[in-house]
Amino acid sequence: MAAEQSTQPQQPENDVSGTQSTLTTRQKYDIAFLVLAFSCVVSAMTLVVGTGAVVVKSVGGDVTLTPFALGLFFLGMSFVSVAFTPWVFKNYGRHIGFWCGICMANLGVLLSCIGLFYSSTVLVLVANIFMGAGSGIGMYLRFAAMEVVPTNFQSKAMTWVLCGGCIASFAGPEAAHATVGKFGDEPNMQHFGVFVVAACFHFAQALFVYMVHFPSPIEEQIKQNRIQSEMEKRQQEQGRDVERLPVPNGTEELRISSAPKELRLILKSPEFILPVCLSILTWAIMAMPMSIFRLAMGEVGFSSRASLTVIEFHFLSMYSPGFFSGTFIKTQGVIKAAGVALVMFLGATLVHVLFTNDNKDDIVAWYVGLMLLGVGWNFGFSSASMWVTRSYRAAPELKAKVQAANEGVVFFFSGLLIFSTGYIYSLGGSGIVGWHTLNFVIFALIGAFVVVVTAAVVMMRDEKTAVQHSELGTPTTVASQSQLREGHEIHNMNAVHEMHQVHDRHEMHEILEA
Repeated sequence: MAAEQSTQPQQPENDVSGTQSTLTTRQKYDIAFLVLAFSCVVSAMTLVVGTGAVVVKSVGGDVTLTPFALGLFFLGMSFVSVAFTPWVFKNYGRHIGFWCGICMANLGVLLSCIGLFYSSTVLVLVANIFMGAGSGIGMYLRFAAMEVVPTNFQSKAMTWVLCGGCIASFAGPEAAHATVGKFGDEPNMQHFGVFVVAACFHFAQALFVYMVHFPSPIEEQIKQNRIQSEMEKRQQEQGRDVERLPVPNGTEELRISSAPKELRLILKSPEFILPVCLSILTWAIMAMPMSIFRLAMGEVGFSSRASLTVIEFHFLSMYSPGFFSGTFIKTQGVIKAAGVALVMFLGATLVHVLFTNDNKDDIVAWYVGLMLLGVGWNFGFSSASMWVTRSYRAAPELKAKVQAANEGVVFFFSGLLIFSTGYIYSLGGSGIVGWHTLNFVIFALIGAFVVVVTAAVVMMRDEKTAVQHSELGTPTTVASQSQLREGHEIHNMNAVHEMHQVHDRHEMHEILEA
């Protein structure tokens, strides 16, 4: 923790009033090391996820069990987010938290190696829980990136870190391919090298994480106390003149003054529920086809090398849009970014249904469909991740718990949906028919995605109307709209609370307007 205890002066990373025109040298180094650390997380993840189905089959698992590897991987990500991550990050800081995740992942690697050696399907599947837990903690690197830069760089920093997956797009799958058969020609030992290389990536991640200057838990608490003090001071100043309801002046302190400050209220607010639903559907729409398509291509007649190249370009399309998606989200808003994801998902599924066939010489449709899925995932997941950070803007001390709730819910429900992939595929008869059957189910998830985006658009319009009423000096109307929108019964609301509700409407209008 020498890095955490550094005496070098730092910009207040998550200070609501802190902005810079450029990043300092220290901040650039921090982002660079976070990108490399995240690339190691994703490289190990692509190794495990990309070979999960074939590894299960290599130890004698049934085709219906092959998606269970990815499903249990996601459940591991979910459970660790709820049960462990908030506690370790809050009490011991980012360094210890990420290193604990690396230890969990390597425990999963060890179990996988034992499972392969003894041809144990159960051990191989259980190992995915621990590897998923390690990757789940590693996914917090995208949130950590927002803590080492000023507020005006936060959306870019998050997507820059996601760009680290571009390195992993080829590093992971190629490492998997290069190690096939290196530890034996028996079916159960052909993929043993995958997990050896995954362990190497985990150790490299530990080194890169060490090089980042995260704020220590004490520094984070001091910063949160200062923000809270400034917010309370602002509220007291506003409370002295409740007859005149001012239009929000655009400063962050004023705009966040009435956002939810209790965990229960945050988790019930649309600012949390909508991005969580968006993340769940984004992961499910992308991961369900991804978990089974290599088996489908193999049954159609494509070689393992051909399907491996497809998944490499799929991974590349997942992370390469991060070079510009952050700017897009910052300038156009999360609703338009979600709209881009929707268009990509719809296009990908149409390609999968209409143009993939049992002709092993026609591989273009597989490339196009999986790459469109990847681009859709990037815009959907990036916009949802950025959006959910707004839910705790007035209670930064709850950041770890809200982030954990987000990760836990997202990966739990995504994992449950992924469990069904093998059964849906088998229900269609496997092969190209089973592949088409799965994609018809994906259309239903896309329909749910449309519902979530529509709800966000409606809420944005309500916010716009609320701001217009506030400018006309009708706070009662604004308050009543808040009651309808949030579903809370608010009794005996005083004038100060009404004024705070006006400020909240104005902020949500700015966040969601697209």
